[in-house]
Amino acid sequence: MVHKRTLAAGAALACLAGLAGAQQSTGDDAPPVFSLSGFGTLGASHSDNRRMDFSSNIFHANGAGYTRSWSGDVDTKLGAQVNANVNEKLQGVLQVVSQQNPLNSYKPRVEWANVSYKFTPDFSVRLGRALWPMLLRSETQNVGYGNPVVRNATELVANMPNSSSDGIDASYRFTRGAITNTTQVLAGNSDSKVPGVGATMGQNYLHVNDIRGVSNVLEYGDLKMHAAYMRMNYDFLYFDGLLSAVPYSALGLGFTYDPGEWYVTANLLKARDDAFGLATALTWGAGVRFGNFTPYFFSNFLKQDSVGYTGAGTPGDKQTVNAVGVRWDFRRNMDAKLQFEQVKSGPIGQLFPSSLNNFQPDFLDRPRANVISVVVDFVF
Repeated sequence: MVHKRTLAAGAALACLAGLAGAQQSTGDDAPPVFSLSGFGTLGASHSDNRRMDFSSNIFHANGAGYTRSWSGDVDTKLGAQVNANVNEKLQGVLQVVSQQNPLNSYKPRVEWANVSYKFTPDFSVRLGRALWPMLLRSETQNVGYGNPVVRNATELVANMPNSSSDGIDASYRFTRGAITNTTQVLAGNSDSKVPGVGATMGQNYLHVNDIRGVSNVLEYGDLKMHAAYMRMNYDFLYFDGLLSAVPYSALGLGFTYDPGEWYVTANLLKARDDAFGLATALTWGAGVRFGNFTPYFFSNFLKQDSVGYTGAGTPGDKQTVNAVGVRWDFRRNMDAKLQFEQVKSGPIGQLFPSSLNNFQPDFLDRPRANVISVVVDFVF
């Protein structure tokens, strides 16, 4: 069935192991020590509002709308990964992704760089850089083919300081009958550049320290449930404003139920930022499969529940996204998606940039956009 192929690819893409290979073998029948695989998306998006840009990533320099009505930078990316299977216990991974960055270039960035050791088949420890397991699809967030829609909900990550860390994590898997439960704990730090304009471009930064977190994934048949909690402190320099040692914590809850002919999914994030207050983000959606075609819809919102010590924002201010689209799995390891969405925002869009950024002075005169996106995703 279509969903089995898609889910299998999504799971494989979490590690991107074994899809293709530049291989070095220790024997005729031995598995390769090294394997090379990759993924990519070619896309174009159009926004009808020239007062701001529509984007898929809060760290993009621009997007569709103000900068240009049509943009190929919103979703286009290319990633490659090398897996090293030294033996059945020791493994390593290096993943590099090229997409638009805060400096408006496609300079590749290292997303994954770690080594892991399996003490038992169910218990492993990993050291190095990895993506936070904060959301239901965190580990495949860059892989368009592993996503049932064009892109993950940007509203979910609008109030997250970052999405990766350099540190250590440990995972334990427990199986009982048809139930598989995996628990992961992690600790680390992370640094990143933040978009700016003029003289500030390339000078803004975000340092995230003392990251601590736990994630749990429970799978039972066609049901997958995820829960995660993280806390940390961050330093943030943007233009002439500096925030130091700001406490941040977040709770994420999500699920997917996919019996084959249809699916339904949802993901909730509650974040407390001492500087900017409490925020709630939610995405939910569903799709129905007709052969290789899957029409779908989804709805997102981001809401500020309270203000922090900066006094910025307004409790109750909200941004919403409603979308419809169709996915076409037109050949093995490739899909095409067409999606229409309407984004409605307000002052919260400037406080927590998500689907909208690069705001112009008259943004609030029409804080909404109609967006059309066309993408082709592939893995190799």
